Amino acid sequence: MSVVMLKDGSQVALSIVAAISRNLYAVAKKNRVALYDLVQKCKKANYSFPPSSLNPFGDAKVLLKEYGLLDSNDGVQDTVKSVALNSIVINGFQIKLVNPILKPVENIDA
Repeated sequence: MSVVMLKDGSQVALSIVAAISRNLYAVAKKNRVALYDLVQKCKKANYSFPPSSLNPFGDAKVLLKEYGLLDSNDGVQDTVKSVALNSIVINGFQIKLVNPILKPVENIDA
């Protein structure tokens, strides 16, 4: 198993980073505003998602749950939080995804 270091210094299995990143890209294709909501939820656990009626792209919470980025209690798991915060860059009204990996750490053979 390959382990990588994310830009914030956390270490995560490469396969997990790849799976979460794949889901982030899928969400970005459907509703980039949902990525903004995910970042806000990662930064502040009690963040309230705006009503879906205010988002012309649909319900961000439902979409994030569909891709496993939110759990059933509307929380964000620590690994998802780490990968998301290292992947999503918000600059004004621009939301983009970047590579969250700083460097490989080790290769562990099981």
